[in-house]
Amino acid sequence: MALAEKVLKGDDKSAARLISLIEEGKEEGYKELRRLLPHAKRAQVIGVTGPAGAGKSTVIGQLTLQFIAQGCKVGIIAIDPTSLRGQGALLGDRIRMKEVEKSGTTFIRSMAHRGYPGGVARAAIGAKCVLEGLGKDPIVIESVGAGQSDKALYFLADTVITLLTPDFWR
Repeated sequence: MALAEKVLKGDDKSAARLISLIEEGKEEGYKELRRLLPHAKRAQVIGVTGPAGAGKSTVIGQLTLQFIAQGCKVGIIAIDPTSLRGQGALLGDRIRMKEVEKSGTTFIRSMAHRGYPGGVARAAIGAKCVLEGLGKDPIVIESVGAGQSDKALYFLADTVITLLTPDFWR
């Protein structure tokens, strides 16, 4: 059975594998994504941006808990700075979302931005489609940081939340 079919049947491991193929730029990943697109339902997408330390992961965690309480199956794409050593995600926001992960209904994917401009990873668009195919709604995308230069997030998200640190008001 193809990865896309497994994703549509709710298989988290297949979704993770497909997102990895998309991140790696593998042709197989894009072929599977094409199979998935006609079946992916349009989910509400919430973007969260702001400078480092503004509390993006904390807000996403609390927001997700509220969605779970309403019976939603949430997808989270957490974009992190790229590690200089392994080219992977540097921070790994899952650590700050342990309570959300315990729900069993939330799919969290950390990914490195890999130098892609706009505050999100290039693979975030494909990952969003995979999560839609998996039946996640809403989907929350956390940008890498800065806030003002995260223009790509504004094209991906229906709603964008910009968080600021207390220093901003001084």
